[in-house]
Amino acid sequence: DGTILEVNETTSRVLGYKKEELIGQFLGLIDPNFSTPEQISNIAKEFDLNESRLILSENITKSGETIPVEINLTLIEYNGDPTFIAVIRDITDRHLYEEELRLRDSNLKKFFENVHVGIVKNSNSGDFIEVNPEFEKMTGYSADELFNMNVRELTPETYSTEDEHWLSSIEETGKMPTYQKHFVTKSGDWVPVLINGVKTRDAQNNEYYWSVVQDI
Repeated sequence: DGTILEVNETTSRVLGYKKEELIGQFLGLIDPNFSTPEQISNIAKEFDLNESRLILSENITKSGETIPVEINLTLIEYNGDPTFIAVIRDITDRHLYEEELRLRDSNLKKFFENVHVGIVKNSNSGDFIEVNPEFEKMTGYSADELFNMNVRELTPETYSTEDEHWLSSIEETGKMPTYQKHFVTKSGDWVPVLINGVKTRDAQNNEYYWSVVQDI
């Protein structure tokens, strides 16, 4: 029913309570995500005996501080009654790290969308995977149109030999040397561009290219 039967010294110290202040109290005192005994009973019905599950929640300290926690819940039988054993881990550091990554990704997204040079991600075969608004503006194609195109479709045939040499150099060195060429826009105009970039791999080990394309 959510009554706290026992706590260890670490839990007591982290939450700022004496053990006797916690034992006998309802779990909701320290975890706002558990509000009623009925809720605890319903959760127990979803568990098989000795089954463990990992959940994310929050603990509230005696001083009112909120601590993000990871809880390993195991349902056992204790004195003939279904009882939860909870192993609680403070994940504040991980939470802060994830928030830092979220902020970094947000800042990178703002940079990607507002920088005044084209930024594109291409597959190893040259298909467009990501493009920023400046590259759309530069080429006259929308992102949706470019996602169905290959970089070769923007390249005049006169550059085919130079492109092959450039790509061969990337394959040999793993680096993308600065390259000056032209792209053909949707309206048929030729735009002189300077391309810099890197070749890298994603989590699935697929090769792709990030390129900065400057209209010169």
